[in-house]
Amino acid sequence: MKRFQNLSKYRHSVVSAGKREARWPPRGAPSLPELTAVVGRAAVRGRLSQTWLSFAAPGTVHAAGTEPCPIKASSAAVAFRAGSSGGSVGLVPVSAAGRLDSVQQLHVGPCVTDLDWAPWRGSDGAQTLAVGADDGTVRLWSVTAAQAAAGGEAPAVLAALPAEPRRIEALLFHPTASGVLALASASDIRIWDVAAQSPAFGLDGGDVVQSFAWKTDGALLASIAKDNKLRIYDARAGKAWSAEAHNGVKPSRLVWAGSSNMLFTTGFNARRDREYSVWDERSLAQPLVTTKIDTSPGILTPLYDADTSMLFIAGKGDTSIRWVEIKTDNPAAPVDSAGMPFTGTTTFAGACLVPKLGLDIMGCEVARVLGVTSDGSAIVPVSAVVPRKTHADFHADIFPDTTGEVAPMHAAEWIAGGNKLPDKVSLDPAKRGSAVPAATPASGPASRSAQAPAAVPLKPAALASAAASAVAAPPAAVAPAAKAAPPAVPAKPAVKLNLPKHSAYRFIAGKTASEYEDLKGLSVNLANETDAFQANTKFLAFSMAGPGGRVGVWPVERKERFPALVPCIVNGSDLHDFKLDPFNPARIATGCEDGRVRLFTVPDGGLAADAQIAPDAAFLAHNGRVAIIAFHPTAADVLLTYSPEQGGAGGPVPTVKIWNLVARAAVASFTVSDQVLGVAFSPRGDRVACVVRDKTVQVFDARSGKLLQRGPAHEGVKAARVLGSQREVNVYDASDLSKPLNSTSLDTTPGMLIPYFDPDTSLLVLAGRGESTMAFYEMPADAAAAPLLLTRYSVPGGSQQTALAFLPKRYCRVREIEVLCAVRLAASAIERISFTVPRLQKDFFQDDIFVPTVDVETPAVSAEDWAKGVDGEVKRIDLRPADMVPLSQAPQEKKPEPRMAATLAREQSEDERKEATMRAMFQLAIEESAKGPLPQDLVEGVADDEWD
Repeated sequence: MKRFQNLSKYRHSVVSAGKREARWPPRGAPSLPELTAVVGRAAVRGRLSQTWLSFAAPGTVHAAGTEPCPIKASSAAVAFRAGSSGGSVGLVPVSAAGRLDSVQQLHVGPCVTDLDWAPWRGSDGAQTLAVGADDGTVRLWSVTAAQAAAGGEAPAVLAALPAEPRRIEALLFHPTASGVLALASASDIRIWDVAAQSPAFGLDGGDVVQSFAWKTDGALLASIAKDNKLRIYDARAGKAWSAEAHNGVKPSRLVWAGSSNMLFTTGFNARRDREYSVWDERSLAQPLVTTKIDTSPGILTPLYDADTSMLFIAGKGDTSIRWVEIKTDNPAAPVDSAGMPFTGTTTFAGACLVPKLGLDIMGCEVARVLGVTSDGSAIVPVSAVVPRKTHADFHADIFPDTTGEVAPMHAAEWIAGGNKLPDKVSLDPAKRGSAVPAATPASGPASRSAQAPAAVPLKPAALASAAASAVAAPPAAVAPAAKAAPPAVPAKPAVKLNLPKHSAYRFIAGKTASEYEDLKGLSVNLANETDAFQANTKFLAFSMAGPGGRVGVWPVERKERFPALVPCIVNGSDLHDFKLDPFNPARIATGCEDGRVRLFTVPDGGLAADAQIAPDAAFLAHNGRVAIIAFHPTAADVLLTYSPEQGGAGGPVPTVKIWNLVARAAVASFTVSDQVLGVAFSPRGDRVACVVRDKTVQVFDARSGKLLQRGPAHEGVKAARVLGSQREVNVYDASDLSKPLNSTSLDTTPGMLIPYFDPDTSLLVLAGRGESTMAFYEMPADAAAAPLLLTRYSVPGGSQQTALAFLPKRYCRVREIEVLCAVRLAASAIERISFTVPRLQKDFFQDDIFVPTVDVETPAVSAEDWAKGVDGEVKRIDLRPADMVPLSQAPQEKKPEPRMAATLAREQSEDERKEATMRAMFQLAIEESAKGPLPQDLVEGVADDEWD
């Protein structure tokens, strides 16, 4: 008996992906507002190059939602849901490598719910792509390999099927007949004859259909629905049978194991554990096997390769991809789970398999899974490679003949009851294009000897005529057509590495010092629209708990423990926002529930007790609460206020007003379309930008209140800095808000982001409220390029931050190369964080990073002049101390010249080394003798008394 005769050829497959650090950096090369592809390559055991396809504009692949992201691959192209709202389909060639200038997009409109490639090519090499949307429509495109590449001719729309009453849940082309498409909408399953544009069969899914799959021979269709029932249909015979499958509350998925009688399903049990089951379609009383996987909540997607019997399992939100082998000839033990899974560092939102004709056959790549990262920033190929000693020869034992790309029959023949299997083609590159006739099933009209026609791409004008001719002519009379050979897999172009210029701040480091401790009674109930913390060179201001709207004020120079009762300003009404005046460090403005703005002047030594001071001024600004206030960046005594105006006579009308605090009169007043989540002046103060809850960014003229620009913002409705659970940063051109220049996804943490941008260094600091870390990005000179992540700083001890403020640049310790000075409000302390850049020549003033900075403490114009249209000149100050020499004027250091190492033409033998040593000794003796006799050589004897 042969002991190892049943061992799999694929049991030692190495499943891996390209390394993340091998990706091309997205900085240093031209970027696109829509998408820039970045590709890297890395070796898998030195045998196969893997490719990462990543996007410099994160979120290009629309991976949002609870369901796995729709992505499908043909042998030539990859299609995926794209666009900010998921209303487009992106196309990328499977063989794409290097940096892409653009990406081909098919604009659908409504959100894409599913898509699928027809497995057949037409005479012109085109394949049909079907796209289903949430409005119930299905659109079909004819796509060639050239059209899938960026810059190619736009693919042609073949047809749009009549809309279903509900969203398209799933769609799938028939595996053997061209022009047959199955789609599910709610609980209805329809099998369409695309050429006739009419449904050939209608099936009852029982409940909302979650997934379905064709048997590879095309005879049966299986589905699994929300009622947790597995159903199998013989549509042409009008038969159906079902069984109870997974009994969890989350969606299930299924796939047919080739042409066998086995089905593989994934789902959840009643305890919400993820599990898989294997079924025999001939007997659904109970599964052949059910195995628990884990307790993760992500929906599992099974992907089956009939040639190798390898089944991959990818879960939404998982960082790993599992794989098993299905033993279709062993119902007692149908699953062999000995394969090692792939485990990466990124989470996946969806996955698909690449057809065999798109693989690196000579690299022994037997399968490739394309995984979409959860942030939509990359498509990660995960390849299964069988290790072999040489890649010079084709290994036929691991590459059996695979299904070709020529349909064996048309829709009309299958609908009439015919069954034919596609011809097989060899994967040997030397034989690529040769067809191997498939075995024809013994039963059914397929026993007729007529050859199958080639699949012809359907043209919109010829849909009806093609259907009529297919029905009128009997299958035996169909003229045989030459089968188009599958196109050879194009060679991947070489990757040209173009490294970016290093940032001067890439090694920025922080140091935290807790200077104000034991803070009690801090209020954390302020809305997300407010910063909740203010700091300048004289005072720290923070919200305190208690009645009457309390703002704690503490002198900066008093670095000590807080008293049990922190002295506060009391407003007499619930507090919503407060700001320190940038041009008067002792003045603080507050906005309250009663619609009033109050101005306070804090004594030089700080407050002695609560309510020690009364407001210098208080005026009614709005009919409703004052939610946001902001001082003008260049004009003195100019204040912006915002209120939802909830107490208005005509209903709530969100209103922004700009005030002259000297005259206590409104300079401008304008309404906004919806609730404002964030507001900011432009650097010159002539415009006001608002991020609005209706998911738009709106820019107004600060003096007239005229709406200048309006464009799309983030999709979330929180504080203008959160996208659901996916945080992101958008960069806009203020003159064109039609779309962001770029959008950078960060993470999935729910905390609100506190942003700070330093125009001198182009550093963007993002600190999450309720977190202990800060992220540093450098904004590139090219506004369309994505921000470059430099580093992350974690506060020692991990204490969570409530708010963050930065002091003016002139208070940075330039001798210590301190580029930023932050004050951090924690739950029970206020900490100072110094951010420095390491430099060697600290004795010199680093004028390359300490440029003349804007004097943010001196106004450029008065309120009266600004209201008349005068902007004033922004003043700048030099940060260089008088006793420091600029680094640009430092003397150049002379580097020592490297010594030339002596090299030998060849290695000396032992005898040659001895001879060389003797020659050196003789030469030394000769040189010493030439100097004259030694002193001891001149002594002729000793005295007689020395002998005694």
